[in-house]
Amino acid sequence: MRIVRLQAENFLRLVAVDIHADGKTVTLSGANGAGKSSCLSAIEAALGGAKHSPEEPIRQGQKKARVVVETEDLIVTRTFTAKGSQLEVKAKDGSTYASPQAMLDGLVGPISFDPIVFTRQDPKQQAATLRQLVGLDFAKEDAARAAKFDERTEVGRELRRLNGAIEKMAEPPAGTPDAEVSIAELVAEVDRRQKVNAANAAARASLESMRAEGTRLVAEIRDAEARAEALRAKLESVRAAGIAQRAVVDAMVDEDIAEVQQRMRSADATNAAVRTKQARAKLEAEIDVRTDESEALTEYIRQIDDVKATAAASAKYPIPGLAVTDTGVTLDGVPFEQASQAQKLRASIAIGIALNPKLKVLLVRDAAVLDETSMAMAAKMADDAGAQLWLETITGGAGASIVIEDGQIAESAQAPTTVTTSAGSFFCGASGAASRSIRVLRFAALGPHHSEHHP
Repeated sequence: MRIVRLQAENFLRLVAVDIHADGKTVTLSGANGAGKSSCLSAIEAALGGAKHSPEEPIRQGQKKARVVVETEDLIVTRTFTAKGSQLEVKAKDGSTYASPQAMLDGLVGPISFDPIVFTRQDPKQQAATLRQLVGLDFAKEDAARAAKFDERTEVGRELRRLNGAIEKMAEPPAGTPDAEVSIAELVAEVDRRQKVNAANAAARASLESMRAEGTRLVAEIRDAEARAEALRAKLESVRAAGIAQRAVVDAMVDEDIAEVQQRMRSADATNAAVRTKQARAKLEAEIDVRTDESEALTEYIRQIDDVKATAAASAKYPIPGLAVTDTGVTLDGVPFEQASQAQKLRASIAIGIALNPKLKVLLVRDAAVLDETSMAMAAKMADDAGAQLWLETITGGAGASIVIEDGQIAESAQAPTTVTTSAGSFFCGASGAASRSIRVLRFAALGPHHSEHHP
C-alpha cells in the first residue's frame, strides 16, 4: 500500500497543498526553510498520531489545521485544533473504523524511518534497528545475561577474597585435634589429682605418726616393765594396724600433676591451631559452593549466547548477505560502514520497506546527500519493490518534483503546468510518462525566524 494523494491546510509552514503522487516517488526540493519538511511531517502526523505530531502543528495565526493522506485503500483525515487532534479513517468503499488509530498502528511501521539516516548511524544503532526487523530483540535475554554476569562477577570477587584469606592463614601443625582443649576440664583434673595426692599425704603422715607412737610405746615398755603386758597388747594392736596401713600405703601411686600443668601451658597454642583448622575447613567449603555457583552462572550465560546465535543464524534478512552482530551490521561479511554508497543505499531501502510491509512509504529528509545518480537509483529500488519514497532535497531529483522558494513554487524540473492560486499563477511539474500530477495551492512564507523543523 502506498500514498496516492496528500492534502494539507495550515499545517506548520503550509497554507494549502494538494499532491497527487499516484504511489510513485515524490521529490520536494528548494532552499532550507521553504516548507519541504512540512509535507513529510504532515504525513507522519496524520498516520502516527500524537507521538509523531509536532508540539504546535497549526500554522501561526490560524485556528485549525487539516491533513488528508489517501492511500490505495484508505483515506486518513486528521484535524488539529487548540484542544488536540481528531482522526477519521475511511476505506475506499466508505466503511469507517471504530478505533482508527489502533487500526493505523497495526498498519503503519516506523514511518519516520529514513534510509539515508540509517546509512549514517553508528554501528550499534544500525544493529538495534536490524534486530527489531528480523526478530532478534534480545532485550530480555541480555538483561538476564547482564544480571547473571554481574552475579558471577560478584561470586568471583568473593572467591578471590576467600582464597586470599586462606592463603594468608597459617597451616595448623600435624596432629592438631578437631576440637579445642577444655581448660576448665584440665583445671578440674588438676584439682582432682591434688585431692588424691593430699589424701595420700595424709595417709603417709598417719603412717609416720603410727611409727612414732610405736617408738614411744617401746620406750615406755622399757621404762615401765610393770605395764609391759598391757603395753605389748596395745603394741600388737598398733602393729597390726600398721601392717594393714602398710598394705594400703604400698598400693597407693601418686599422680603426675606436672603433666597436666604442661598440657595446660600448651592448650592455648593447641586451641589456636584448632580454630585455624576449623576456619580453613569453613573457607574451603564456601569456596566449593561459590565455585559451583560460578560454573552454573557460566553455563547459564553460555546457553543465552547459544540461543542468540541460533536465532541470529536462522533470521531472515531483507537482502542476502545482510547480518547483525553484537557490535554492528555486516554486509557480505564486512562491516556495513565499509560497503559502497550504492550497497548501503540498497540495504537501507530494503530495511525500510521490510519495516513497513503494509504501508510501503519511506520519508527521506536527508536526500540532499545523494547525487543525481544515487537518487535515481533509490527511486528505482523503491519502485521495483513496490514502495514509495518521499524525498526532501535542495535540488530536484527523480520522480515528480516540487521546487519551492520563500514559501512559493519557483520552478519545476518537469514540463511546466500553470496552476492558479490565491497568491497568483505559479508553475508546477507534471510527470510526463509516469502520468503523475502535482497541484500545490500555496505555501506560507513565514520568514526566516520561523523554522520548519518541529519536534
